Amino acid sequence: MGKTRKRGAGSEDPQQEYQDKLNRKGKQQKLRPGIEKDLSKLQGKLKNQEDISDARIGKFARALASTDWHTRERALSMFETFLRSSENVPSDGLRKMWKGLYYSFWHSDKVPVQQELAKRLSSLVSSLEVSPLVALAYWRAFLDTMVREWSFVDRHRLDKFMSLVRMFVHACLSRMSTHEWHPDVVVPMWDGMRETLLLANDVGKGTAITGLALHITSVFVDELEQVCSSGQGQDELPDVVPSDVLSFLVEPFMVVMCTSNSMALVKRVIEAVYAKLAKKCTACMRQIEQGEDAKVEDVSKGYPFVQIDALLMAKELFDVAADPGTNQHNREKIYDVIALVEQLAEYQRGWGLAEGSSAPSTPSADGSKPRKKKKGVVFKLQNNEVFRFHKRDAVTVQKSPSAHKPMKSCARWA
Repeated sequence: MGKTRKRGAGSEDPQQEYQDKLNRKGKQQKLRPGIEKDLSKLQGKLKNQEDISDARIGKFARALASTDWHTRERALSMFETFLRSSENVPSDGLRKMWKGLYYSFWHSDKVPVQQELAKRLSSLVSSLEVSPLVALAYWRAFLDTMVREWSFVDRHRLDKFMSLVRMFVHACLSRMSTHEWHPDVVVPMWDGMRETLLLANDVGKGTAITGLALHITSVFVDELEQVCSSGQGQDELPDVVPSDVLSFLVEPFMVVMCTSNSMALVKRVIEAVYAKLAKKCTACMRQIEQGEDAKVEDVSKGYPFVQIDALLMAKELFDVAADPGTNQHNREKIYDVIALVEQLAEYQRGWGLAEGSSAPSTPSADGSKPRKKKKGVVFKLQNNEVFRFHKRDAVTVQKSPSAHKPMKSCARWA
């Protein structure tokens, strides 16, 4: 007599239990003949690198959106192989495929399965190396899909789609960091994000896109810090984002803050971007002032942002606030941010950090030598044109005995 399993007794790993259940189910079920035939034909065309017709792409998208897990899994594996081996993918065809990927993620159940699929989809942004155009097209197709479908996500599935967006933002920033913040990678990738955020100001789409813009704004600084801290050793500091790159990444949020009619979105930009950057940067500088007494884990928080050019940022905000076309309620919020950024700029003057200066380095735990960071790419942008591009070594900033002390007005941000 075989062993019987007690009702309610589950395995220690829910994800493995769910996978075993799907495997047992797959042994008893077969794919529908029509889908099996379409996928087999498509797989042969993908292997031979042949052009795929629109009708074939539509069938592929339907396979990705199938309610059957095995059909979705096989189509997704073929899709990954196709992207990794392609040098160019039509944007229209990729958008159709992303429609299927959207519903593939929609059908995923159980939190472990959802997280695994979200990581699998987002990792393609940072890992596609055959052609940068494919990674860019894939990233933009994802943003277009989220803009189009965000208003149709119900409250029961909102959490998992927010997690998907967070992972894709992380993957986008990770790709920039891997390529040392090169303008050829940073500019086209972040232009897609800029276009997405500015859709929140569209009268016809404002209600649907505002929620997506709120979420992206909330996770931006945290994910940028996570990217810079990845690969960090025990006695190492995170990588530093060059000042010009950081200014370019923050620019879309500045435009939203200055032009949006949604006070919730404006408030979120102030709290989640400007206030958080100022708080982390100020706290990091205070820890570095302690010298040998500063611990790596204390200094590392906010270290990626120490090259922020607060003075230039304040000037740009003041120019926008002085523009007669700026709404009064936006102008009041901009002046609040200017006061905050000027406090950070005042603090940076005491450190000798001028425009475009490199990040300070701090003594190691044993006081032997300062920690140096890897080379970073520094460039200036105006109207999306690259004017200056070179590599710069991190230098040690020597502080005089009369170094500037933290201001009392900065205490509430640090």
